Amino acid sequence: MDELLDNSPGGFLSFDDSGKIVLANATLCEWLGYEARALDGKQIDALLSMGGRIFYQTHLFPLLKLHGRADEIYFSLKRRDGSSLAVMTNAVRRERGGAFANDCVFLPMRQRREFEDELLEARKAADAASEAKAKFLSMMSHELRTPMNSILGFGQLLEIEPLDASQMECVEQILRAGRHLLELINEVLDISRIEAGQVTISAEPISAQNLMREAFAMTRPLAELAGITVRMELCPSEVAVLADPIRLRQLLLNLLSNAIKYNRINGEVRLACEGRAEASATVRFTVRDTGHGISAEKLGQLFQPFERLGAEAGEIEGTGLGLALSKRLVEAMGGAIGVESVEGEGSCFWIDLPAAEMPTLAPASTAPAPGVGGAADGEAVILYVEDDAANLHLVRKIMARRGGVRLLEATTGPAGLQLARTAVPDLILLDRQLPEMSGDELLAALRSDSGTSRIPIVILSADATPAQVARLLKAGADDYLTKPIDLAQFRRVIDELLARCAG
Repeated sequence: MDELLDNSPGGFLSFDDSGKIVLANATLCEWLGYEARALDGKQIDALLSMGGRIFYQTHLFPLLKLHGRADEIYFSLKRRDGSSLAVMTNAVRRERGGAFANDCVFLPMRQRREFEDELLEARKAADAASEAKAKFLSMMSHELRTPMNSILGFGQLLEIEPLDASQMECVEQILRAGRHLLELINEVLDISRIEAGQVTISAEPISAQNLMREAFAMTRPLAELAGITVRMELCPSEVAVLADPIRLRQLLLNLLSNAIKYNRINGEVRLACEGRAEASATVRFTVRDTGHGISAEKLGQLFQPFERLGAEAGEIEGTGLGLALSKRLVEAMGGAIGVESVEGEGSCFWIDLPAAEMPTLAPASTAPAPGVGGAADGEAVILYVEDDAANLHLVRKIMARRGGVRLLEATTGPAGLQLARTAVPDLILLDRQLPEMSGDELLAALRSDSGTSRIPIVILSADATPAQVARLLKAGADDYLTKPIDLAQFRRVIDELLARCAG
């Protein structure tokens, strides 16, 4: 033990209440210019400068006697040659052999600064890695979703064309495969964002019943198409849950769609919730199905990425990422998710989230709903700033079908800025990834120019990260639509903004 103490990288000193040094390890002796064991039996005053002696008498020793310990005390020790050694000490007071001993561990301040510098460098490296992950996810979102914009965009245009049965079947196959691939891209990116710490959860008190009604209404068409009965059992009284409403809706929709997809013919799904008064009050949502159930040995694999428990060999489409993503989202909101299943009878998935006070409902707005249609008088002018030829061609087709619009095009940021200043369009569609000037910079320039500052601007981007959406809306964009374009949503936003301009 003595050998271990002597070779310790930190200095060690033990003294009694009279100030007599009982033990000073070899490390401390070396720091102070003494031979090993040369300090044993000396008074501690021999190691203290005048200021250090006063500090010891008024601060360090009284703390030890009063509290039995003193943490991170900074002062100077006196070397044998009279020079000072700045140290930090942690000290404890213990009874040993019928008397009290005061044990101090010392660390030179120079060494502490080196440790702090190392920690600071490690923190900088971690921050840089996190920023690199965020940039990578943003880039991958753009690179993966951009080609999907052409596939699904032109597929939707073909879908509304007068096609024969064989052609329509081909278009449906293209759209089905494209949407499946888009779902896979979105879920992979979502899981990656969560693991990179890039997903923002905005927890707030929300009505459990209202959210259930929304999820129930959104999944009924899928259930009717599959011949499945969906029932909803609300809590006996109104309850609120502390959660991100968008994420919780996403979770319920995922569990409900799974319960419908993997059910029996003419099966049933029940969505329910209950308040749970346990160690801490929670609200439990349950989705119960009458499907084939899951064997006990397979239950542990359920929430693993890309795990479909053999269903990938069947005809039911899926990515195997939905439950893995659900688990991460629930845990990010401070909740838990699980499943109970009986093979041959069905499964019950549950989500527990913290309960909350019921939110106070704001009075309903009496403002009129925005109108729809083109500009009130004449042809509306829309400027689209985009460098991808396929995306330009797609929007040309959409606008030609809509009618009442003259589309102006620019393929670089500076060209878009110049055209906006000279033509002063009714609406600007803006991509983020542009040559010479980014879409972010172009948005800032348009908003700072008195001639273009009031023109509605819609961002059209393949970067679907929530942080980017929130940032661009805060920077002045009127709306943010992600690629691949949803035609119905795209038309609605265009119509509403043009109607606002006309009004």
